[in-house]
Amino acid sequence: MSAFGAFVDGELAGVVLLTRSGRSNGPHRAEIQKLLVSPRFRRRGLGRALMVAAEEYAVAQGLTLLHLDTAGEDAERLYQQLGWVYAGSIPNYALDPDGTPHATALYFRELPPS
Repeated sequence: MSAFGAFVDGELAGVVLLTRSGRSNGPHRAEIQKLLVSPRFRRRGLGRALMVAAEEYAVAQGLTLLHLDTAGEDAERLYQQLGWVYAGSIPNYALDPDGTPHATALYFRELPPS
């Protein structure tokens, strides 16, 4: 797993995690597992910068495919602006803290060869 952080005035404001596939048929791909930006630091371009850093690292590592799942209009809008492709949704995929199930949206991004 690789982690990338965004700092504002020395304070951790956001993070993104990139995990390579451990499957024998997937040495070319990785998953964006989390993109988190503190509510205090949103709307400053940190999410975009973190995703760009993760993608650039992935290209440098020779990866050619990234994927993620997400729920939320703001996140989906960001991924679409960055060129990610919506692949569909899975109903009842994740549980809220109170146990309520909700759907998740699946996205992928093909990367240029390094």
